[in-house]
Amino acid sequence: MSRELGIGQSTAYRVTQSLLQRGLVRPRVEIEPALLGYALEAVVALTVSPGGMREAARTLARHPSARYVSTNAGAFSVVHQGVFRDEEDPALPPLLLPTRPRRALVGLGGPRKAAHHGGSVLGPR
Repeated sequence: MSRELGIGQSTAYRVTQSLLQRGLVRPRVEIEPALLGYALEAVVALTVSPGGMREAARTLARHPSARYVSTNAGAFSVVHQGVFRDEEDPALPPLLLPTRPRRALVGLGGPRKAAHHGGSVLGPR
């Protein structure tokens, strides 16, 4: 890191330790889901009213499929990345939210490079 940033090793160490201690950086191990039997990955991107973003993100974060959930300023306000065993996984349809999104987009993929599908995953509006 010190070489890449052009700073001394001790400075790089101190900066890294400070970031870790302050909770600004959290190391994590990333495991390929397919190796654990989760062949399907889904990215659910939702546009939710500003007042419902926090509740929607918390609900999705508690979903058993969740790998990553974020809130964003942009076209989609909440993004959920999840893993599933296959298209028949009972956790996949539907990802229910207490707040109905204005728009929803779902991208499905897996090790076999499945095509992306768009549409609502929340059932009838």
